Amino acid sequence: MYQEGSDQCKYHVEQYGHPPKFGFKDVINEWKAEEWNPEELLALYKKAGAKYFVCLANHHDNFDLYQSTHQP
Repeated sequence: MYQEGSDQCKYHVEQYGHPPKFGFKDVINEWKAEEWNPEELLALYKKAGAKYFVCLANHHDNFDLYQSTHQP
């Protein structure tokens, strides 16, 4: 969304405005997980032949994806 001219940036600008004014720090607050179903997801991975699964708790922009002391 920060790469000028990319489809993601165009979409972001249309939906939210320019990233420096409404960037990931703002978008993250709109994320919802009401349809998150880890059991279903892991079953799908197992069916596909996965032998292990790694879940990350930190987004690439250094946003913790859990209740942390670093972000509200």
